[in-house]
Amino acid sequence: MVGYDGVVRDITAAEELEASKNQFLALITHDLRNPLTTILGLGVTLETYADELPTERVRRMGASIRGQSERISRLADDLYDMSRLEARSLVLNLRPVEVAATVEVALASVVQSADVEVSVDDGLAALADPRRLEQVVANLVENGLVHGRAPVIVEGRARDSGSVELSVRDHGAGVPEGLVSTLFSRVTLGRTDRDRRLGTGLGLWLVRGLIEAMGGRVWYEPADDGGACFRLVLPAPTPR
Repeated sequence: MVGYDGVVRDITAAEELEASKNQFLALITHDLRNPLTTILGLGVTLETYADELPTERVRRMGASIRGQSERISRLADDLYDMSRLEARSLVLNLRPVEVAATVEVALASVVQSADVEVSVDDGLAALADPRRLEQVVANLVENGLVHGRAPVIVEGRARDSGSVELSVRDHGAGVPEGLVSTLFSRVTLGRTDRDRRLGTGLGLWLVRGLIEAMGGRVWYEPADDGGACFRLVLPAPTPR
């Protein structure tokens, strides 16, 4: 009987792993399909009507294609870093990073960056890997734009403890209470306040992994006005 129980447990674990894998693949497919559909549609329009479109329209379409391509590139970077985190083989380039400049670079790959407001203390610097911090900011901002409501507010300040705090908050309905405990799991599924499918796990799992790898921490809390707020803390550079 003990052996039978063991077989049942093994089968259950295998089924849960398969279900988790399927959810994970569905999230990746969903995240890829949106930008690829946009690029395909814009490409067909340019190919068909290139001689008829005004120059400014062509410029805007080119900018959209570039933005969506950068989004796909960031997803590829995210997937690569996820594999490195799971294998405990991620290599970081930790150095003093200007937070305001890093946020600006991160927003360049966010399609709705016009719906983002930034307030970062002058001269604020963190000890971080610049490319990974860009990934973190871009993921949190895009999460707020997709699953919350604009505007998304990014704020950065120095803390008395000698560390640096960044917050990203939106104006949506916040995270349902039932999802908070598993919010930073690799796959977290729910629904948004606009009754859309919510797949936050991929980006937020990576955010936590990258921040902790850089010696920081990240957490969620409801915003004062009812939206979602993600806060992260990183070490400040040691004064020379």
